[in-house]
Amino acid sequence: MAVPFDADASRQPDRVAWADPSYRYGDYALFVRAGHAILSGNFGGAYSDPAVQTGPLALVWAAALALVLNVLHAPGAVGFAITVVAVVAPSAYAASLWASRHRPPRGLFVGAVGALIVLLVPWELADLLGFQHPTYLWVPALWLFAAAAARRDRSVVTALLLVVACALETWAILAVPVLLLSLPSWRARFRGGAVWVVGTAAVWAPFAFSGQFRMFDMVWPASFQTPLLALWGHPAAVTWEIRVAQGAIVVLASVGAWLVGRTATDAATVAVVVVAWTRIATDSQWFPYYRSALFVTSAAVLLAAGARYLRTRHARTLPALVLSGLMCPLAQSELLAIPMLASAAVHVGTLAVLVVTARQLGASPTGRRPWNMTPDRSCVCHGAVCPPGGQLRSSARSISSRRPTTNAS
Repeated sequence: MAVPFDADASRQPDRVAWADPSYRYGDYALFVRAGHAILSGNFGGAYSDPAVQTGPLALVWAAALALVLNVLHAPGAVGFAITVVAVVAPSAYAASLWASRHRPPRGLFVGAVGALIVLLVPWELADLLGFQHPTYLWVPALWLFAAAAARRDRSVVTALLLVVACALETWAILAVPVLLLSLPSWRARFRGGAVWVVGTAAVWAPFAFSGQFRMFDMVWPASFQTPLLALWGHPAAVTWEIRVAQGAIVVLASVGAWLVGRTATDAATVAVVVVAWTRIATDSQWFPYYRSALFVTSAAVLLAAGARYLRTRHARTLPALVLSGLMCPLAQSELLAIPMLASAAVHVGTLAVLVVTARQLGASPTGRRPWNMTPDRSCVCHGAVCPPGGQLRSSARSISSRRPTTNAS
């Protein structure tokens, strides 16, 4: 099911791509020049070209990697190996976070690594190197890390992870609302939001106030029509106004997914999947490296569903397992050759079913369960069954006030 199509077959990992990546692609050379401007202290020169649409941290990565390879006189194979480790390792770890709480067998992760090698490494990394967009794996990984931190009520850590994500890519902001909402209290949400605003502003301010910041002058050609462009009268170009409308759709979809599953499961992880897929479904452009974000997020649900099923053998886990299993190879495929509205319906329907079925996966922390919780996520509270999530209806005071009685008394 995972076979590279012709466009990918010509981009196999080789030294030619590293020797002169601008021969086929222009992003790497463009990002190296912009990153060199940052490392030189010329913040205005980083975004003087509107074509630079990635974050400053990604530009620094491209320039620093090029500098290291130049100083060491390293061949292309060394640069490829560095990128494989730097890109794949955090993504693989982030995708497995949700599954780890279900105490899966070791064989599940061995199989997952094997699938990662088969689905991702041979073809996707060649595109990631050539286009120099490792952020399409890093950003969703940071989203998953932030979802795990939010579940543990670590508002500052959640916010800082989102700051790093927004320093890598502008579209990382799409998951910020739902991940801040995933914090357990409004006090934590406001604290996390304040840290994120201050941190993100500190990252982007030197460039925004440099007088040469032209990122918002960019206009993208509309490679194909989408329902969103149909609402705008089928324009031939995509402006930032359309991008903002696209972002609003993505945010609303992710928040809706979180609202559906917040009482039953780790809804933040599912919402991140919705962010990644909705962003691609509403975009009027398609590049091979776009698939990377889809694969990382879908793999998170697939591993969790597999771990949950292997531990409980509950048949109600199978729909999420099957659906997320199909979404991973779908992320490796070309756009569906069907009408525009039909494609949108397929995406909406698939994501809606995933959101509903993922409610059966549970969200118990690794290595421990909430007090008196049974494997099916219900807990017995003095003869009553708690609502989803295992919240105890009895207060700590009422529980502590009970004293054991003896036969003598």
